[in-house]
Amino acid sequence: MAIPAAPPYRTLETPHFLLRYSLHGLHAVKRLPRDSALYRLRDSLYASLNDALPPGRARDSAVLADLDGLSAPHPAFASVMADFFERARDYYVGSLGMKPPVAYGPSPFYSAPMGSSGKYPIDIADAYQASLAMDPDYPLNPQTYGATLPPADGGMLMENDFLWRSVLDPTGSFAVGDTLKSCVPRACSEGGLPNHNYGLDWEAGLKVTCFHELYHAVQFAYTPEPSTYHAWYETGAVGMEERNAPEVDDYLQYLEGYFRHLAGTSMFDYMDIPDSNPRYGNGIFHVYLTQELGERFDVGIWERLAANGNNLKQALPAAFAARGLSAEKVFGSYAAQLSFSGRTARAPFRLFSPDMPRWPRLREKPLNADTLTVYRSENQAPFTIQAFRITGSAAGKALQLSAADLIPVFAAFAADTGTATTSAGAIIAMEWAGNMAEDRLLVLANASLEGSAFASIRILASLASGKLFAYPNPFRRTSDADRVLFSRLTGLTKAARIRIVTENGITVRDLTFTPDSGLWSWDLRGKNGNGNGKEKERPVLPGLYYFGTEGDALAPLVIY
Repeated sequence: MAIPAAPPYRTLETPHFLLRYSLHGLHAVKRLPRDSALYRLRDSLYASLNDALPPGRARDSAVLADLDGLSAPHPAFASVMADFFERARDYYVGSLGMKPPVAYGPSPFYSAPMGSSGKYPIDIADAYQASLAMDPDYPLNPQTYGATLPPADGGMLMENDFLWRSVLDPTGSFAVGDTLKSCVPRACSEGGLPNHNYGLDWEAGLKVTCFHELYHAVQFAYTPEPSTYHAWYETGAVGMEERNAPEVDDYLQYLEGYFRHLAGTSMFDYMDIPDSNPRYGNGIFHVYLTQELGERFDVGIWERLAANGNNLKQALPAAFAARGLSAEKVFGSYAAQLSFSGRTARAPFRLFSPDMPRWPRLREKPLNADTLTVYRSENQAPFTIQAFRITGSAAGKALQLSAADLIPVFAAFAADTGTATTSAGAIIAMEWAGNMAEDRLLVLANASLEGSAFASIRILASLASGKLFAYPNPFRRTSDADRVLFSRLTGLTKAARIRIVTENGITVRDLTFTPDSGLWSWDLRGKNGNGNGKEKERPVLPGLYYFGTEGDALAPLVIY
């Protein structure tokens, strides 16, 4: 296949950008009805040449030069694009105070010289065919909206008409092909309507692309020759496009792939997945951080990346710590919010995106609380999330988790409301589920930036019995358990008070359970002191204790 050479171009100059575009052939900028005066003038100039110049590049160049000399208007597609680029630069550089984009060489496709202005070069052309001309071994995806190159390689290449599989019409004057579309998850593949058809919604396509691609140019101002092209390049660009063009919602098309990989692939490894969806879908983490950390949080990340050799695993926790937060706190909260993805239930907190009901749900594995089966979670890479759907009765039950590195999030959903809580304990009473029987999730989040982890999950129960006993007994502090369980007394008609005392008879804890209480347990905290009732509760020391209900003999409990 012959690769078409770059045609003659015309330049649209703005305060900070130089946009080059063509008016003829495969790379011609999208032609709109409002451009009729421009094209009448162009055609009259062609007619005036008659046979003075041979057809081809010389004739095209002469017409373009005459258009510039007559101060002819620029096509609406290019003019709107230029306006969006200026607005994007004003936000990133003017409002956020980030570095301005720079380029060191000629423009990438038209190879236009830099000139003395220092303005950033943008070439408008058929993105796929232009990339073939630039580097036949590494062309862009045919459905590319735009591409930003590191400074040493030029500037930016922007799609000219939102067509792909483009070919010239029979006259050889302009391109025809399939329009680029963005879809809500599964809509296009299942025959639904696209979120946007950018052949028609071209202004929406330009807005989201200009804010996305210019943020890449800003990123490269911090890392001009990146040794590693990591996930945060697309994470930040997608997050910024959604922040500045929320009405477009272009990012929705990437979420199906993102949720498909969320349980098994680290955010830091997304660049190694052939399917590009996860790296773009991870932009929702950027949206979440905007809400939690503020509008300028990403400025600090790129400043750290510039200073630490582009090491993302160092930059992220440093950015969190600067705001008094840990990676565990941030990622655990993110997992709690994602438990509401794809649901209409009212959340107990403000969700970080109003689009969340339209998103996919977390992928779930089954976990039956009516069995004593040991469940094993998948081995989770850093910054991954997986979910279990809990079925069966929750009364008198608890979950025992073997992995301290995974953050458990418990979510329960009724018809119109939901709850989500996190726990640091290894044994967690399922009282959090309440009576919301139809939809309960255990979500495990690995907030480590380095290590993988998995968990074994056991179902524990307060056994019904006519006699009170404790288990495990003896209790070993180094086990995964963080509480002692008691049997639930059958035939109970009033509240039962369980008293725990030391060898010296000093009460360290009083526990009260009603007939309808679920899990009967003690969290191993008590009042360590002289028994005057003013001591703070703290973990009890190893030793011999006694427990029992009022009026019954006390039984020994060993903690070591």
